[in-house]
Amino acid sequence: MIALIDTHAHLDAEQFDADRDILIRNFPEAGIHCVVTIGEDLESSQRAMRLAEIYDTVFCTVGFHPHYADKFNENAREKLKEWLSVPKVRALGEIGLDYHYEYSSRAAQKNTFRSLLHLAQELNKPVVIHNRKSDADLLSILNEENHRPYKGVIHCFDSGLSLAKACLDLGFYISFSGILTFKKSQELREVAQYVPLDRMLIETDSPYLAPVPRRGQRNEPAFVRHVAEKIAEIKALPLETVALATCKNAYDLYEIENCSSDSRK
Repeated sequence: MIALIDTHAHLDAEQFDADRDILIRNFPEAGIHCVVTIGEDLESSQRAMRLAEIYDTVFCTVGFHPHYADKFNENAREKLKEWLSVPKVRALGEIGLDYHYEYSSRAAQKNTFRSLLHLAQELNKPVVIHNRKSDADLLSILNEENHRPYKGVIHCFDSGLSLAKACLDLGFYISFSGILTFKKSQELREVAQYVPLDRMLIETDSPYLAPVPRRGQRNEPAFVRHVAEKIAEIKALPLETVALATCKNAYDLYEIENCSSDSRK
C-alpha cells in the first residue's frame, strides 16, 4: 500500500471527538504513515502534545495562530519556548498573518509573527506559516527577519506563483491541501506544476477543506490521498513517486525517523 503523511491536521478539533481514537488507530490501514497535528494557541497546543504523547503515528507542533494574536504575550512566548523542547514537538506553528477574518488587529498579528519567527530562529526550529490575503506583509516580514536560513513550510498554499517563487527562494516548502482539487483553483494548479517535487508537502488541514470528491464532508487525514493524486495528475507522475517524495520532504523538515505500524503506544 502507498503510504502518505498528512503534514497539517487539527486532530484535537471537536469534529473528531466522537471517533478520534478509532480514526487514529486506523491510520495504517487507511494508508497514512503519520500525521502532524497543529497547535493554534496554548490550549490547542497542549491538546496536540497530548495526542502526540499517546499515539506513535502522531507528531505535533505548538503555535499561536494570527486569529489569537491580540492575546499573545510574553508568558505565551515562554510557554511555547518550553514546549519546543518536548521530543515529539517538531515545529513552531501555526504562526503568520490572516487578513481575511482579521479576528486580531493587523498590528498585533505582525508583532506576534515577528516575535515567533525570532523564537524559531533562536531555537533553530522549523516554522509552519499561515497566510491568508496577506501576501505583501508576509513576504516583507519574512525578508526583514531573515537573519538565518529559514526552515519551514507555507501551509495550505493558495496564493499566486510570485509568492511561491519568493518563498521557495527563502528556503520554504510549499504545502498543498484539498483546495488544489477545487474547480476554481486552476491558478493554484499552475503553482503546483511549478513547485519542484522536492520542495512540496501535502496536507488536509482537516477537519476543514475536504477535497473533491469529499466536498461537504468532514475532512480527515486519509483524504490526503486525493491531494497526492491531484499532484500526480498535474505533474504526470505516478502516485508512488509523489508519495515517496512528499514523505521524504516531511521526514527532512520535521526530522521524523519512523512511524510505528501500531498507532497507539
